[in-house]
This record gives sequence, structure tokens and C-alpha cells, in this order.
Amino acid sequence: MARSSPRWSTSEEILGHPWALQLVNGDQCGLIEGTGSVVGGVTLNYGCTYGDAAYPSENVEPWATEYSLNHSGGVTASPVAIAWK
Repeated sequence: MARSSPRWSTSEEILGHPWALQLVNGDQCGLIEGTGSVVGGVTLNYGCTYGDAAYPSENVEPWATEYSLNHSGGVTASPVAIAWK
């Protein structure tokens, strides 16, 4: 039986959120599957090169996200430079 090729979905198809972000500080983040970690009461759904980030607020310009640098125990607001949907 022939195997079919895997179908890759974007988060827009699944959740409506960007599948990748680049923050103004240069950190690059990708949407993680499963349950994100929680820091300071904020669920962090993106794994970043140097930390983690929450879903961005898309109703403000520029978009912003809550960001935790290396699970430092707190989160700070960080503007989003680029988002890929």
C-alpha cells in the first residue's frame, strides 16, 4: 500500500494565529504544538530562540505579544516586527 505524503497545515488553518513571529528584539519564534508553558500566569504558545512568547494581540498596531526571556519568571510586552500566517 502506497503511503500518502504528509499534509502540512499552517496555524491559520488550525487556529487562526501566525505560525511564526519575529519580535522587534530580533528573537524568532515558532508556534509550538500541544500545551505551552505558563510563566507569570501567561500561556506561552511560541518557542523562540531565546525565550517564549504568547499569541500576539492582533487588534493593536504594531502587534504585541507577551514574552519571557529564558523563563526568567516574568513576562514583558514585546512588539512583533513580522508575522507569518
